[in-house]
Amino acid sequence: EPFPGIVLADTFQSTEPGEGRATAMFPRNSERIERQLGLDIRVILGNPPWSTGQSSHNDDNQNLSYPTLDTAISKKYVETSTAGSKYQAVYDSYVRGIRWASERVLGNRGGGIVAYVTNGGFIDSKVFDGFRKTLAREFHAIRVYNLRGNQRTSGEQSRREGGKVFGSGSRAGVAILLLVKTAAPVPESGADIRYRDIGDYLTQDQKLARVAASNIGDSEWETINPNKHGDWIHQRSERFIASRPLAAIRSQPAGAAPLFALASNGLSTGRDAWVFNSSDTALKERVPRMVAFYNDQVEAAALGHEVDRDPARFSWDLTMEPLLNRGVRLIVHEAGHRTAAYRPFFKQRLYFDQRLNSSRYQLPRIFPSAETRTPVIVAESRLRAPGRAPSILAVNVVPDLHLGPDAVHVFPRYVYAAQPSSLGAEQGELTPRGAIAGAP
Repeated sequence: EPFPGIVLADTFQSTEPGEGRATAMFPRNSERIERQLGLDIRVILGNPPWSTGQSSHNDDNQNLSYPTLDTAISKKYVETSTAGSKYQAVYDSYVRGIRWASERVLGNRGGGIVAYVTNGGFIDSKVFDGFRKTLAREFHAIRVYNLRGNQRTSGEQSRREGGKVFGSGSRAGVAILLLVKTAAPVPESGADIRYRDIGDYLTQDQKLARVAASNIGDSEWETINPNKHGDWIHQRSERFIASRPLAAIRSQPAGAAPLFALASNGLSTGRDAWVFNSSDTALKERVPRMVAFYNDQVEAAALGHEVDRDPARFSWDLTMEPLLNRGVRLIVHEAGHRTAAYRPFFKQRLYFDQRLNSSRYQLPRIFPSAETRTPVIVAESRLRAPGRAPSILAVNVVPDLHLGPDAVHVFPRYVYAAQPSSLGAEQGELTPRGAIAGAP
């Protein structure tokens, strides 16, 4: 006899009120969904989907929205987080799968078990602090077996991550997650959390062999005592948190006064091939030629002619299309020619311009003129490989956004009061103001 429990359904949609169940086209399937939702299911096993999901407040994403489930994620995982921003990862489908299963077993008086093979990003990602705090409050026991394999890293860190557990079908790290809830209330001290790391430099076959030989009763589990920030592994230092921040960040709660009164990202031109060059002569030939081509297209558009969007002659991006549509013409300013730090120990000539550079951030206040030589510290904005020391340089010319191994932040010794000029670009007073808090 065929198994009577199989249903064809979007699992997440099936628990949305009034959604995905009552359909005249598949009445038997709908009956099975209703029956399954009424069962006292206490064990949920699976490998939930890993594609990035959509938060209920992001209308630009074309993926499906699950208002009830996403609201639970928002209240349980996002509102309890102090990460500040970038919560999109918390609405990934595998997180939805964990929340969906949690709601199901936590709704049973006898509790239940959730056992998933899933993305391991939740283990130590900063944005998952609320997620980890909530699991520790909701369940009696948590077991995490980190199988590693995160190939979104590079170099030595990538080699340490070892083979991809699902071969070519995965690039993310993989973990086995076990959540257990009993009938008793969860103690105030929270869940008994045990963690196990499969080890460095293992191949896919070696990892699978270790998993096959493992037992939940093994003694090789490390007991985790989360700190107040919800860290499980790589716990942050309270001493570090007590230090003054380098600069104020809007997404972070107010705290001690920052060391620098102003910080900026490095320069993002959006058209490096046109506005950077090792030869000042070549740059002064290329920029006017590019601007002349753009102005010809402005004139063509005004006359109703077709615009030539040849990418070999001009870099068309989201910053230039609105200017073209408004008929804004460009002018080449001699003051825009600067020296820049393009890559470590590699200077280039730069055309520094409000309209031909995609994002200049606060750099016009740090380098208001071609003669300005403000000392700045340039540091990576984040470290992709845990344990690697950050790249830090000091320069006195405009730094590119990718001056380091990753995007960089710029911390200046001085800033200049910005004033609009007749040329439409920022100019600065030549009297520097101290950018280090407390300095003159």
